[in-house]
Amino acid sequence: MNLGRSSLRTILALVLVCAINATLTRAQTSSFVIHDVRVFDGARVVEHQDVTVTDGKIASIGKAKKTAPAGAIDGTNKTLLPGLIDAHTHIMGQTETLEQALVFGVTTELDMFNMPESSRDIKARETSGELNDAADLRSAGILATAPGGHGTEYGFTIPTLTTPEEAPKWAPHPPSWRDTAAPLP
Repeated sequence: MNLGRSSLRTILALVLVCAINATLTRAQTSSFVIHDVRVFDGARVVEHQDVTVTDGKIASIGKAKKTAPAGAIDGTNKTLLPGLIDAHTHIMGQTETLEQALVFGVTTELDMFNMPESSRDIKARETSGELNDAADLRSAGILATAPGGHGTEYGFTIPTLTTPEEAPKWAPHPPSWRDTAAPLP
């Protein structure tokens, strides 16, 4: 298999994300440095940078020092990029999905349909710090559909709309049981 330069960069970025995730898991409240890493900020690439992370947040980014600080992660020939957002997921209450997403650099999952009870439980676990090793969840909440429409095939009770006149009752002020969904930021 012949991988192009772009594919190799992607693979290296994922390897770096996994290494950083493992480091954060071991020491969530400590500081560390990623030495001599290529940084992509979403708009441009800056070579040979030292990135200092303190208490899980980037504290500084600057030109790489000639000598790596003690205990630094070697970022040579690797790329550090912002956390990815998966803009259309269905986690169906499975926090394992959020944990797996983080391993691959996805830091935010936008769930397009989730039961309100599940969203409420996951948000409570995120707030308590129980899900620090998982992507953040943002959910559109439960859907409304036509009778027999999408969503009803899964065995859940799904609200249905049968006439256009019912739509204003649903949005912009959905029923109170739908209000438990995690809002988009």
